[in-house]
Amino acid sequence: MIFRLRWRRVQRPARRRTAAGSSGLTVHGSWRFDGLDALEMSAVRAQVAALQRPPLRVTAVALNHLGNGWLYIYLAIILFCMQGWSATRVIWSAGVSAAIAPGVYPVIKVRVQRPRPIERDPTLVQAAAPLDAFSCPSGHCMTVVAVAVPLVLTFSQAILPLSLLVLLIAWARLAVAHHYPSDLLFGAILGGGVGLPVSWYLLP
Repeated sequence: MIFRLRWRRVQRPARRRTAAGSSGLTVHGSWRFDGLDALEMSAVRAQVAALQRPPLRVTAVALNHLGNGWLYIYLAIILFCMQGWSATRVIWSAGVSAAIAPGVYPVIKVRVQRPRPIERDPTLVQAAAPLDAFSCPSGHCMTVVAVAVPLVLTFSQAILPLSLLVLLIAWARLAVAHHYPSDLLFGAILGGGVGLPVSWYLLP
């Protein structure tokens, strides 16, 4: 991800072999999520299964790549083309929000250390490689919500397309088995917690 250079330094957790021959994680405290992971895994498997349809698979992979950082560059270009220099302040607010997010969620991920669904269940098809080691919270959801907040506060008529964009990014993260639903929700809440104060401070 364009905004995740710092997080790439974090090493992925070591794998171990289970008695059944599948791979697991030697992550300290990962047992804390056994019950929650089992509860949410069915939702992950359902969306992973949906990617057997090529159009959905292509869409999910494309959305994941866009969410790695390119999406925000495209949004800035679109805003500038539509609004000209008057969009500078909202672009700046969205950019600050996007820059703060990668400084927040890696710290939480290292503390929480929740294994990703693809680590819990190696039979899940990996449509895209994850950028970092842990699952909670979703950095993609946190960043897209943090960016969407100043945009919605400035252009209220854009709330529906931006909400759809957030939902699509969340679905794509679920469909490639990188996150559980609760990771997405937690990431979105954190994104709002970043985007709102930044918007209050920087927007007129």
